[in-house]
Amino acid sequence: LQPEQRFWLRLGGVLPAAEVYLNGEYVGYTSSSRTQQRVDVTPWIRPGATNHVAIRVCDPPEVRLDGLWEMTEAYGFWNGVYRSLAVQVAHRTAVADLYVCPDIHTGRVRVEVALTKAPELPADLVLRVRDGRRLVAEERVPAGTAAVNAWVTLKDFGLWSPAHPKLYGLEVSVVARRGRRVLDRVDLRFGMRAIRTDAQRFYLNDQPIYVRCF
Repeated sequence: LQPEQRFWLRLGGVLPAAEVYLNGEYVGYTSSSRTQQRVDVTPWIRPGATNHVAIRVCDPPEVRLDGLWEMTEAYGFWNGVYRSLAVQVAHRTAVADLYVCPDIHTGRVRVEVALTKAPELPADLVLRVRDGRRLVAEERVPAGTAAVNAWVTLKDFGLWSPAHPKLYGLEVSVVARRGRRVLDRVDLRFGMRAIRTDAQRFYLNDQPIYVRCF
């Protein structure tokens, strides 16, 4: 383990919730059964040795992060870990969270990036959007703080809809200016779409959409 590196334990999903222990030490508690979460386990991990992860499935918190209502009776049918778990090694300045908000009327995509900490040396945030393997947009902005907002513009794009679920690939990299070293990189997919509602209808891309409920 290099001095600038950190170990992260990533949990894809646990239903309804879980307490997490590493080598007998409590490291965290999940607050959402739907959203993946991760915790910095560097203080408790033993590089080069066998490490033991224990997950105690328990009741959900009173205040949920995902805002979903679940029938507690369903937990008797199935519960526990239902997505993958992984241990990741990343630079101490890494991407902790991403929020993508497209504007279908201008083609601009706002990307809000939360870093684990502000870069200690001059660095940039590099955003690349791909349509398959084809690069369609690229932007570079200074990354001087732990929270960075950036915009990337798509000139020609297809709209996402249930009938045509068009997705683009977004690559976000934290790059040190000296030596062009990539400190961290995160990839995700997004669609160019707009959802809104009024008193009577839902609208997708400015067109009415009808939702079936039970």
